[in-house]
Amino acid sequence: MTLEKITSEYESADREATETIYNSSDLTIKDSSFITYNPLTRIKYSLITNLSNLTLENTDLEISTNKTMGFSIINNTGTLIYNKGNIKLSSAISTGFTYYGLFNSSSAESTLDIDSMDIDADGNVYGVYNDNSNVTILNGTITVKGNNSYGVYQTDGEMIFGHLEGTGINANPSTTSPLVQAIGTTQGIGVKKADGLFRFFDGKFVGSTNAKPEAPTQIEEPDYEVVFGTDDDGYNYCTLRYLEQH
Repeated sequence: MTLEKITSEYESADREATETIYNSSDLTIKDSSFITYNPLTRIKYSLITNLSNLTLENTDLEISTNKTMGFSIINNTGTLIYNKGNIKLSSAISTGFTYYGLFNSSSAESTLDIDSMDIDADGNVYGVYNDNSNVTILNGTITVKGNNSYGVYQTDGEMIFGHLEGTGINANPSTTSPLVQAIGTTQGIGVKKADGLFRFFDGKFVGSTNAKPEAPTQIEEPDYEVVFGTDDDGYNYCTLRYLEQH
């Protein structure tokens, strides 16, 4: 089924549903926007729950809340393809709860080729939480701000950033996209791998505490290396650099 050009905006303080969209089949959503204000406090809310095959194209998702509870924009246990669009979650009050842009616990593949993801809340904040799953992040800017902030966090599984383009300077890995940045009042870690595979082919990671504590499983070898630095805000960053041949 395909849904196109849908605009959904509501305040859900009295709604009993746990999500705006619940998908258990094959669903494609194009050129749409879904915004939820103040989801119900009695339940754990996700704007989208996907159990099967979901494709999002040029679609924006947003939760804005003043409720004392954690939320996720997408709770995914199926196959997710997200091409173009913006994800935003913001909390106006101090809660100490946990917030996710994408909570991914699928044995299938999930691919993000988005424009932006902005998660801003006073609590434990994750842009992408990859729970023993597989996720590929091709493009976009992921920005998380909170108390304990993680741009991308993996318990196990595989996370891939960008495309493997081969060897030599013509491979030209991007040093700007995907951009993952995490700013935390206690800690901010760009990309955290507890276990599993971590393939770093394109992009830049930024963290107010640490850009990337663990070494990647694979990069654009043998002609590239991971380099670290400090930006103008004093945050740590890392990206890839071409090794000059001598």
